[in-house]
Amino acid sequence: ALYLGRSHLREFKNYMQLHKVDAETYLIVGEPRITKKSSMQRQSHRLSRLFNKEGTIKEASERLVIRFTKIEEKTTKIEFITNLELGKSVGREATKMCLKKRLGETSLAALYFLNFVGGSDLVEEEGKIIGEHLMLRVKQRGKQVSKEEVVKAFIEENKALKEIVKKYNFIEGMLCAIVWNRLRRDAAKEGEANSEAEEKGRRIGSRLAMILATTLTSMHGVEEWALQFPEVEEVLGEYKWLKPMLVSIGMKLMGEVGWGLKLRVFIGAFSSMADLASDIYITSMFWGNEINGGYFIASLVCLAVSVLLQLSIIWGQNRRMGWKKVLQEAFPVIIGIKPAVDAYRVVNGVKQNAKQVTDPNTELTVFKAIEMFAEAIPGVIIQLMAIITSKNVTVTAWLSLLISAFTTGFISASISYDWDTHPEKRKNMPSFYGFIPAKALKRTLIFATMIIISTGMLLVRSTTIVILALADTKLAFAYIGADVGLYMLIKVMRGDFYYWMRLEGPIELVNSLFIRPMCKIISDFTSLVQLRHPQEVGGANWVLSLVVTMASLPVAIEVYTVRHGEDNETIAFAWKVAFSIIPTVILSFAIFFSNIEREYVRTFFNFQTGKGFNHAMFESGTNEATRAHIFGVTRHYWVGVEDDMKLWVQENWSRWEKEQPDWFTDVKKSHIPVEWIPTPEGKRRERLRRKSIRGPSMLNSWRKVTSRRNKRGNENTVTPLI
Repeated sequence: ALYLGRSHLREFKNYMQLHKVDAETYLIVGEPRITKKSSMQRQSHRLSRLFNKEGTIKEASERLVIRFTKIEEKTTKIEFITNLELGKSVGREATKMCLKKRLGETSLAALYFLNFVGGSDLVEEEGKIIGEHLMLRVKQRGKQVSKEEVVKAFIEENKALKEIVKKYNFIEGMLCAIVWNRLRRDAAKEGEANSEAEEKGRRIGSRLAMILATTLTSMHGVEEWALQFPEVEEVLGEYKWLKPMLVSIGMKLMGEVGWGLKLRVFIGAFSSMADLASDIYITSMFWGNEINGGYFIASLVCLAVSVLLQLSIIWGQNRRMGWKKVLQEAFPVIIGIKPAVDAYRVVNGVKQNAKQVTDPNTELTVFKAIEMFAEAIPGVIIQLMAIITSKNVTVTAWLSLLISAFTTGFISASISYDWDTHPEKRKNMPSFYGFIPAKALKRTLIFATMIIISTGMLLVRSTTIVILALADTKLAFAYIGADVGLYMLIKVMRGDFYYWMRLEGPIELVNSLFIRPMCKIISDFTSLVQLRHPQEVGGANWVLSLVVTMASLPVAIEVYTVRHGEDNETIAFAWKVAFSIIPTVILSFAIFFSNIEREYVRTFFNFQTGKGFNHAMFESGTNEATRAHIFGVTRHYWVGVEDDMKLWVQENWSRWEKEQPDWFTDVKKSHIPVEWIPTPEGKRRERLRRKSIRGPSMLNSWRKVTSRRNKRGNENTVTPLI
């Protein structure tokens, strides 16, 4: 420990005693051995402190108790209690470090016992411990020791890992490649593999680093990586503890390669905030300007609508957690840092609270969509209108326009990328999710082309609206109204009007009337790839919207020419957009479709409805998680299969309660009607569980507060006696 410029060493001297409490409990008790110093030793100690910069070796004391308790066969509980007395001249950080090191011995004891347990006897929590110790061993290795040597020695010590390597001989090479953690393989550093199995393992393991660099969490990364290799899925299915071990390894590795995701998320957050700042600046420039005063009002209205929509989502997401939580979450929206807050939560793996409606990742997506609909898209239209109609256009105006367009493109690409690469969605909905391949180069090309496509489509569509508005304002509104109106009519005629989100009651009608047109407008302006989902706009409508958007700009230019003649500046600007951006977008689409997985091209042209998609998943789903997806959507989608759903629940509820499969979460349980539960006891338990997490409404909370205040007020009132 360093203190006042001196290095002070501590020496522990303990008596260790072993006690047998009973047949299943042992204690190790440590008591300090205190030695008395002579007068000569004390004098020597004082002199050494004066003249020796390095200080002296001091005695310290520790009282400790370690209890070993047998829980069952091959399961032992270890409890460790320590009381350190380090004496004076020790800083707080040194004390913490010493205490942490001592408590870490408990983990080492756990690993000692785990090394004797076979692969079939380990549980998931123990797999996590093994992974943590492997990475600790790698971190603490000497300079002359390679990571490969550490991994192989660790496997040799651990009985369970030795069993797996013996049965699946590619595992050793796979673990070595995972721990190497290289974004690209380096043959010079790896050396030559000793066998084909080892080379196969290296090839499989080397793919994990790039996936970890671009996924949300270690769990997502490992799951997505495993889905690409059937042999890995086979091993993970047989040894349930191996996946938690790999996830714990991935958590350590993400500190080294997680830059990809963090960079992407924080670029999105920064660009969103920069877009908001530029919009506010441009709006302020319109203030007091007689010519552009209307743009100020329009910009202000867009910003206000965006904030109000976000606040409404905040209320819906957190209302069960009380008004304090709602106000706490509303504050970042008001001051404009909500994107940064959401990015922080996603990157750090913050979990969904049981009383919240959605998880942080879905919440982030919803706020991105609102930002595009109410702020980014209208903002680009307003800025384009101001640029085209102004004689003196500043650099700031062009910069603000480019920031808004790029931000929208980046947000659109991020949404599609994150949803398609989500392991759970790929596993449960493989017929739709999976168009982005595993190869790093192709992933980069696809993400880049999605940014270019969305940015280009936004500029093309916005220019079309501006040109039509300059020709005749009624034409612009008629164009948007006819497009959205026809889309809504098709949805109604196909029985696909209700949006998939399950809200229950009349609010589903209100939500559908708002969300359906919003998704259509976002698709028209950005060609957001995720919106081709049958539950959203749909594949065929998505392609039709794309074609209409690119064809509309030349038509709008001709309409303007017929009405106003050859206006050189306006027409020239519009044709520049058409001739430069439309070919770029078409080329980007060609690159995009040539790099995605071929089997998913059909999803861009299908005519399936949201109801049909959910019926297909329930009736032909390959696993229970896929079939259970239908419980989380609106009950309007249940029509036609509701009786089959009820029968499925009645046949399997008791088994689900006993086995607790991963998909059988509290949220999923709450979506299943209580009356479908087959046993009275099961119904009672489920009602109690739902009541415990429902929580009071904000209105009831306010009534309680008011009631208490009134009660206190009555108690302090003096009532005259007559």
